[in-house]
Amino acid sequence: MNAETDTRDQAASALGYSVGRWEGETLVVRTSNIDWPYFDHVGSIPQGASVETTERFTVGDDQNRMVYELTVNDASTFSQPVSGRWNMAWRPDMVVEPFECVAAE
Repeated sequence: MNAETDTRDQAASALGYSVGRWEGETLVVRTSNIDWPYFDHVGSIPQGASVETTERFTVGDDQNRMVYELTVNDASTFSQPVSGRWNMAWRPDMVVEPFECVAAE
């Protein structure tokens, strides 16, 4: 959560290196050093080595939803930034289960 962190010295990884900061009530997370070859989950859209993502998380005024915004900058794949915005409803009946991520060898 240190916006002044220098990401140039961080090793690239599949999930990249993320740095967060607060802008008022919004959490802004910038991720760089992403070493993953695809933009999509099926491998049909390539992703460049210089890709950066910016995510914004804002709790709605009613406290029952979160606005999630994503912007992807990848000049080697897209002619302009790609972005999306989703409203996510709070579901008190849902439980987030642990997920064991195992790297392929």
